[in-house]
Amino acid sequence: MRIFGTIILLMLVFVTSSCANNKRDKVTNYSTLNIPQTTSLSSSSSPSPNSTPSPSPSQASINLDTIEAVRLRNVAFEHYVNVKQGGSICLNNELNTPVNNEGYYYFCSDLDSIDKLELYLNKVFIEQVTKQILESLNVKKINNKLAYQQADGGSMNDWAKATVKLINKEKNTCSYEFLVPTADGAKSQIILVNYIYIENAGWRVGTTPGKLK
Repeated sequence: MRIFGTIILLMLVFVTSSCANNKRDKVTNYSTLNIPQTTSLSSSSSPSPNSTPSPSPSQASINLDTIEAVRLRNVAFEHYVNVKQGGSICLNNELNTPVNNEGYYYFCSDLDSIDKLELYLNKVFIEQVTKQILESLNVKKINNKLAYQQADGGSMNDWAKATVKLINKEKNTCSYEFLVPTADGAKSQIILVNYIYIENAGWRVGTTPGKLK
């Protein structure tokens, strides 16, 4: 009986929490979801720039339901982390060897050009956010090779225990509010994630990655 009730609850969340074209409504109650923990900044495993999540964000329909919004937030942050780590197709000594004493490292072969970086980030972010990410990394060429400035970063937020609710939806935009507790459970913070539908591409995250972690 309990399992049946849980299924009904998830069906209601799916139906009511959808960003549809030319509709506006609000979901007043938080929907508790099992939001997978995203890749840690200290993790050595990162998604390949050539891998395509299923379903692909670029092929998402005009409707963005709660589950897809959560998934896209997670994939976007994983892409951001992978870029901050310099890519995934690299030898360990290449990843861990600084180019100079300013904290610069060479990008791996999968992300060793501006075109590759933009293509990879634009799969999940709007172009304006992609530009902000690249500017924040202080990307430049050293010895005719693209390099980035490594920066420490992490989060005490426990996304595995986060809850989410739909805040606003318009024709091609949508906003979800995440209530994310800290790992020690001492407090929670509200994180607003904006999504924008790009014609012939799909939904993209319009929020800077610093607010996604």
